[in-house]
Amino acid sequence: NSYPTEIRGSAVGLAQTVSRIGGVLSPIVASAYLAMKPLPDVNLFFWFVAVCALVTTISFFLIPSHIARNRK
Repeated sequence: NSYPTEIRGSAVGLAQTVSRIGGVLSPIVASAYLAMKPLPDVNLFFWFVAVCALVTTISFFLIPSHIARNRK
């Protein structure tokens, strides 16, 4: 229900594509980070992940809804 009806199929397909790309890239980025010489502080990596999760959560709440709030 987050996408208008006219573009729902394309929007869901795009969202799935972005999800799959993120799923492939995340272990590559993590292994590249852990292979750095000298190794940065591991806490920095977890802070980066936490910031990404926060940005994702905030962006979710910024998506405008086209569903009426007052349903009875």
